[in-house]
Amino acid sequence: MPKKVIFSITGMHCASCAMNAENALKQTHGVVSAAVNIANEKAAVEYEPLSVTLEQLYNVINGIGYKAVPAGEDGSGPEVYAYDNIRKQAWEWRSSFLWALLFCTPLLYLSMGQHIGLPVVVHNNFKNALLQLLLSTPVLILGRGFYVRGIAAVIKSRRANMDTLIATGTGTAYVYSVIITLLILLKTPGFTAHMVYYETAAVLVMFMMLGKWLESAAKTRASGAIEKLVKLQPETVIIEDKDNGEKVVGINLVQPGDVVVLKPGTRVPVDGKVIAGMSAVDESVITGESVPVDKRPGDRVVSGTFNKNGILKFVAEVVGEKTVLRQIVKLVENAQMTKAPVQRVADTVSSYFVPGVIIIAVLTFILWMALTQDAVRAFTAMVTVMVVACPCALGLATPAAVMVATGVAAQNGILIKSADAIQMLDEVDTVVFDKTGTLTTGEMSVEKVIPALEWSEDELLRFAVSLEKLSEHPVAGAVVKYAVTNHLLDNGKGEGSASDFVNHEGEGVKGVVQNRVVVVGKKGFLSKVGVSEVNIATIITSAAQNAVSQGKSVVWIGVDSIIAGIVIVGDKVKPGGRDVVERITKTGKEVYMLTGDNPRAAEEVGKLVNIKMGNIIADVLPKDKAAQVEKLMLNKRKVAMVGDGINDAPVLAIADVGIAIGTGTDIAVESADVVLMSDNIGAVSTALSIGYHAMVKIKQNIAWAFAYNILLIPLAAGGYYLLTGVQFEPMLAGFAMAMSSVSVVTNSLALYLVDYNAG
Repeated sequence: MPKKVIFSITGMHCASCAMNAENALKQTHGVVSAAVNIANEKAAVEYEPLSVTLEQLYNVINGIGYKAVPAGEDGSGPEVYAYDNIRKQAWEWRSSFLWALLFCTPLLYLSMGQHIGLPVVVHNNFKNALLQLLLSTPVLILGRGFYVRGIAAVIKSRRANMDTLIATGTGTAYVYSVIITLLILLKTPGFTAHMVYYETAAVLVMFMMLGKWLESAAKTRASGAIEKLVKLQPETVIIEDKDNGEKVVGINLVQPGDVVVLKPGTRVPVDGKVIAGMSAVDESVITGESVPVDKRPGDRVVSGTFNKNGILKFVAEVVGEKTVLRQIVKLVENAQMTKAPVQRVADTVSSYFVPGVIIIAVLTFILWMALTQDAVRAFTAMVTVMVVACPCALGLATPAAVMVATGVAAQNGILIKSADAIQMLDEVDTVVFDKTGTLTTGEMSVEKVIPALEWSEDELLRFAVSLEKLSEHPVAGAVVKYAVTNHLLDNGKGEGSASDFVNHEGEGVKGVVQNRVVVVGKKGFLSKVGVSEVNIATIITSAAQNAVSQGKSVVWIGVDSIIAGIVIVGDKVKPGGRDVVERITKTGKEVYMLTGDNPRAAEEVGKLVNIKMGNIIADVLPKDKAAQVEKLMLNKRKVAMVGDGINDAPVLAIADVGIAIGTGTDIAVESADVVLMSDNIGAVSTALSIGYHAMVKIKQNIAWAFAYNILLIPLAAGGYYLLTGVQFEPMLAGFAMAMSSVSVVTNSLALYLVDYNAG
């Protein structure tokens, strides 16, 4: 059975690097799928362990010039490593840039100072060229990584990358300048210090360092969401020791069953159940809800949440990689490793980009030589083309935005499982809500019990509860809870045992209690199984009609083929239900409600939340809900289905995007593409808003990356000279190239500034 592993890769500096690593992994025998993300410098690989080992996968990466950082078999690994590494890179690039700037400042004075009216300090041609050589060489040594990686990419993987372009362009300029310097030394006629390109090579490398520094700094901010989540888990835990009282242990030593002592102002280290104490716990990092939740014995606490004011003792139940916090980290990390469909075009272009640029550069040199016979101009144009091209912007267009969007979503208590889901959240034009537990609280409560004249309320409930206690339906639970709460079963008799129990999903239940056939469910179901509607008491009929008109549910009870009474059960619309429907409708999307309840009850809820009557689909059995969604999809609608994630699993799976309402702990809803960590219905519109704004940024990034290269490569090749009579300088090209990828990441970071809850 295939396994999946996520591990870090160091040494990648561009989209072509990521593409080379990804292709190398995909071509490895035993690899089912592979994705390499340049934004967070990680690889996600699905592989057959019988055909290839983890060590062999790492060797594949090491063999093409990069370094694989091992992860655990479960794919967890040291998540923070990649982000610490990106931060470390930012500081290293900053240091290299500042040193390069120190050398490039006098170098620029020597080479170009006289062009802006500065006095010439070194008149001797050879001394001038030699001094430029001495000043530029340390800069190239500082940037030696560009040359090592650029050459290694061609030799080891037979694929060029952005470093290859930089190495070729600046290396050619440097070697050319060294040759000119030697010719000046040999006093060859016609050669002067004005003909060297040391400053071009050095300043270009300096600009690359500047760009990498700014890009790494931006990527550190973009990738901060997972790092913050990981660091929410404390490193030490206080546990009760039967012999020595309390003791402090490392988080990795906590075992299920340990009693954890949680002091005020500390974070919950593992998942568990409270056994003593009372406190308010801030769960906003998990659910996105800012209001603290009171915790008492019997309540659950989850890792990463913050204990505000009381001392709690709880039994550790889930530790290590299985805690809610670690599962969230995995889901967000996995989502960041996926690619949105819109990125595939950019990836295809990137795979041909560098070879194409090299061909264009060579053709540019040939064309300039043919037209001008000026080797200096031809050489300058060729170098400028190689330097100005930027595959990085294309490669970062989607990953940078996905990384920020999934982080923003997690901070709002929303787990988006893939880049595909982000794109689909933007594309959906129809949102279908399940009613019970989604638009309504799902906490059904009995409002009235009306028995037939020959029955008492106690007797009626005893027969009903004998069956309802065997059902998992929320209405059944409400009936049982009502009977227990009101002590109607504590008269020495209690409810009876049921035999021949049959559950007709979505309709009702049937069984034998005390040798009597009992049926509980919808009125139509009772008729279907032979319960007579003759001689139903007027009070029952009238009460049932009135309840239905108010949007309440009516549970009919039949004993021995005769109607014995009804139970009226009500549900409440969730706070914010109407608001979220109106917010979604304002965006131009159609909102539907899907329910197994009767039409009158469904319409009542529809009125309360402002869903159009024509968009309410009622009386639908659970097994038929998926067919209703399919019907909408067959009408060329892009459908988002919102449900509770358990009862609605089939329909969540079949929709274009399934959105599951979670509970704060139920995050592994396999059938959903998006999981809301709280029952706040407003998070649905927040998720849709995140999808919309993320796709805006992705499209902007891709458009910018294409526009940049389509516009500047022709300008660098000679278009700028044709327009202005001035040749596009390599140094200006280098600065533009450095800033292009920075602009993509910076544009993605703007997602942090959006108000996703605005109307």
